[in-house]
Amino acid sequence: MRAISAVRCAYAPKPGEDLPGLYPVRGSGVLTPVERADGWEKDQGDKRFSGYLVRLSTVERS
Repeated sequence: MRAISAVRCAYAPKPGEDLPGLYPVRGSGVLTPVERADGWEKDQGDKRFSGYLVRLSTVERS
């Protein structure tokens, strides 16, 4: 089995902290199946492209 998914999630300031920057929002992750990974995935609403999840299975040879 081989599969590639684009990973997206929402980002926000950390609650209760004054640190600059945005951080991934827990539970906001979404996987979207894609045919190929070229590094140019569009954001979807408040979900920003973060990277790819690549799944590979191995075949044992005798």
